[in-house]
Amino acid sequence: MAGTALKNKKREKAVGGSVVPFLDRVDEVTVLQNLDKNSTRQLIEKRLRFNRVEGKFEDQPLIPFTEDFVDFIYDSTMGNPRGVLERCEPVLDEGTRVKEPLLTLEFASKILEERGF
Repeated sequence: MAGTALKNKKREKAVGGSVVPFLDRVDEVTVLQNLDKNSTRQLIEKRLRFNRVEGKFEDQPLIPFTEDFVDFIYDSTMGNPRGVLERCEPVLDEGTRVKEPLLTLEFASKILEERGF
């Protein structure tokens, strides 16, 4: 019986198994181009304005940030949108937790290093 299950797994892997119908329904992959520094700043600001508790955007960022914070995020991601968001999340989460008054290069680099970025 174990041999049959193993054969089925190998067959599923070779032909795609139950994933094939899903993949047939998925549109083409969209690839986002890297952002320039100004667009990166806008993405950071938009992310930092989103209040996840209330599910809405605030008028101001939840925590203000410095230009060196933007430079650090931009330089470490080369403007890759996913990378920008992946780095902003832990910095914002920790900044909110410890009530950090201002997101800076120093604060961000410390948090991201602790988190393995």
